[in-house]
Amino acid sequence: MPDFVRVQWKVKPGVVFKNAPERKIPEKADIYIDIKSGFAYLPGLEKFLLSKNLKTAPFVPNNVYDADCVVLVPSGVEVLGSAEVFRISEDKALLWNFLKERFKGRL
Repeated sequence: MPDFVRVQWKVKPGVVFKNAPERKIPEKADIYIDIKSGFAYLPGLEKFLLSKNLKTAPFVPNNVYDADCVVLVPSGVEVLGSAEVFRISEDKALLWNFLKERFKGRL
């Protein structure tokens, strides 16, 4: 059996491991919004949330999202990670009630 303590593991810059999973970690934000989902009220909502000091960022598929954030996506979109997911629809009242409950004191 080789003595792994004595082996020097050197990886050259630019080496890509083919078996490594490609899970991207998104920039840190309170709310990730799928702006491309086509709901007309989302750009205005994003501006409002920014005015209330809630950091927003675009939702990117295949990123892994932490448990301390909220992801707003339409039905049928898969979200990786343990984030709190809200399925957006044309009904803005449901979304507003969810955001008021989730961000009490900040909205």
